[in-house]
Amino acid sequence: MDLKEFESFKTANSVRHPWESARVLIIKRLFDSFCAKNSLKSKLVLDVGCGDGYVVSHLALNNPEYQFVGMDVNFSKEDIELLTSLYPYENIAFINESHTKLNEPVGCILLLDVLEHIEKDEEFLKNLIDSNKISDGAVFIIAVPAFNSLFSSHDQSLDHFRRYNVNQLKRLVYRRGLKVTEHGYFFMGPLIYRCFEVMKERLTGHAWNGKIGVSRWGDRDFAAKLFETILLVDASVCRFFNKLRMPLWGLTCYAICRKRV
Repeated sequence: MDLKEFESFKTANSVRHPWESARVLIIKRLFDSFCAKNSLKSKLVLDVGCGDGYVVSHLALNNPEYQFVGMDVNFSKEDIELLTSLYPYENIAFINESHTKLNEPVGCILLLDVLEHIEKDEEFLKNLIDSNKISDGAVFIIAVPAFNSLFSSHDQSLDHFRRYNVNQLKRLVYRRGLKVTEHGYFFMGPLIYRCFEVMKERLTGHAWNGKIGVSRWGDRDFAAKLFETILLVDASVCRFFNKLRMPLWGLTCYAICRKRV
């Protein structure tokens, strides 16, 4: 959840949206596969544009042997104090400064729904990768919204500049010196729903209703858990077919990369 959505969530007595709770478990699976089960040169994990800290705090709680830093240049002092109180773990910190201020090199970088917010995404990625704070062989876990043909008023409300497909994401990271280890999509079911939503918007001319993203789900805990389970199965099916080189499309596009040595 980005900071725009977090402002709404803070004032709502709501459970997490199942899209978000499923997403954090999917990211954990990817982290376990490419980081936790492999020896990284550094045990420091940096979540760039961490938003409300939900993903990085979940990883910190489940991986105490790693140190985690959630960074967001839009954090206020009050945001950092709030997140520190929400996630009082010894192996996590939140900052609003550049990663160049870190005291040790980074072994894993999370860029989760961040690049679409950056107007000059290639320049941003180059500056990050070329930093001497990013260790050689560092793992990058990147996720972005899929398919620019689905760009809508929803994206505009969240200050997105674009959406991506897998080939565009692969070319972007390759040009900037990353080697792609795995790539694909997840959330096939939500993709179908979004297609109808965008089609309806274009046919009727009625823009998105203005509710802030995934910040509210009400108190429907059972329904949320059921939907979360469906989304996890969806993601597992997508990844299975991806390994068979029969990729299925989804609402989220991802790439696991390593910085070339």
